[in-house]
Amino acid sequence: MRIGQLQSFTNTELALMIYIVNEIEPIVSPKVIIGKKELLWIRNDDLLQKLVRQQEKLTDEGKIVINQILTKLKKTSKQEIEEEETRQKFLNSENLIQMEFNYEYTKSIKLNQPDFQF
Repeated sequence: MRIGQLQSFTNTELALMIYIVNEIEPIVSPKVIIGKKELLWIRNDDLLQKLVRQQEKLTDEGKIVINQILTKLKKTSKQEIEEEETRQKFLNSENLIQMEFNYEYTKSIKLNQPDFQF
């Protein structure tokens, strides 16, 4: 798992992953208690396999959560970078539109104000 993936998980998703890795399919040798940071130690493929094996045993709510986890884990680093670039472009375009609106609005106010001369 990559740091970017770890940061993208909600508390519910993290809790489910940690529960599965510690209680249902623990690492046997040596016995290690896995927390949020220790999830980075587990290879992505191994974690995916553990989660997929437990998917059918979960409740409907658990299945929804695990599907969200699997979707995030299956993303490649290239996909994450592309999504971030797209998000940044969108945010920049929103800021540009806002700046253009402010400029046009300010410009129209100045033009419509009467000039007072003494």
